[in-house]
Amino acid sequence: MWLKRAATRLCLVLLAVAGLSYPAVAQDYPGKPITIIVPWPPAGSVDISARALGKEITAALGQGVVIDNRSGAAGSIGSALGARAPNDGYTLTFGNATTHATNVVTMPALSYDPFTDFTPITLVHKSTMVVAVPKSSPVSTFAELIAYAKANPGLTYGTPGIGTPQHLIGQLLNQKAGLQLSHVPYRGGGPVVNDLMGGHITMAVGVLSQYLALEEQGTLKILAIGDAVRNPSIPNVPTISETFDGLVVSGWGALYAPRGTSPVVVKRIGDVARTALASPDFQKVLTAAGLTPAASSPEELVSLMKSDIALWKALPDKGIKLSE
Repeated sequence: MWLKRAATRLCLVLLAVAGLSYPAVAQDYPGKPITIIVPWPPAGSVDISARALGKEITAALGQGVVIDNRSGAAGSIGSALGARAPNDGYTLTFGNATTHATNVVTMPALSYDPFTDFTPITLVHKSTMVVAVPKSSPVSTFAELIAYAKANPGLTYGTPGIGTPQHLIGQLLNQKAGLQLSHVPYRGGGPVVNDLMGGHITMAVGVLSQYLALEEQGTLKILAIGDAVRNPSIPNVPTISETFDGLVVSGWGALYAPRGTSPVVVKRIGDVARTALASPDFQKVLTAAGLTPAASSPEELVSLMKSDIALWKALPDKGIKLSE
């Protein structure tokens, strides 16, 4: 009997200590620089957003933020690294629609689980998808592109990888317009732009943040966007859905911590991020990059992940291949 009572008292003490540890963590955190793993190359939309957020975290918490770009395999290399990181709040992961949603469907041997290996913190941005061609392209409108692609089966389109929203747009165009576009997956958005400019691919599907300045300089042509409505940064560029009803695809970026990270630390980082997203200066940085600030609760972020996964799981039933 005494042994049972002793065990009960020990459990109560341990629970009390655990409960008291969170405020202590919140008070002491952060005591050293924070690393944010970005599973994509520098200069892409996720990288731009992560770096802007890192500056806001530094200003709010007084500790430096190191951006660690670990690209490859549709973002799964860096994401797997983030999943295995210590859950002390000092290594976070900036995931996106590919790493934390579509990879679940397109990569059967995925080495991490976006739901059980991570603690969601907040959505940070949404990104506009664009269809672009080089300046030297014989087409200048989206309608001309579709006609040109029909007349020339096998034209190539580049994207940051299999399972990305950009890949989805290309496959949907093949289905809805009866095209035979050939997918060329890359390691990230930067190499796609380089090969598009070099004439190695016919067209590209990317994020506005990487194409806007080049379009303004006249070195490439943005012909359409994947949003439901036109983007104020390029109001004369039509949406794809104006031609193909219902074809709306956008991307997003979000912040995650490893599973088991203290809820107090998660809340503190989330509060800082959501405050930053409401800041006019931060919004200006993201808007200039063609990104739309978009905060969320952890629960809302999980719902977004689930809805994207459901969308991709339904595609094979519509005759859309996910592996090419």
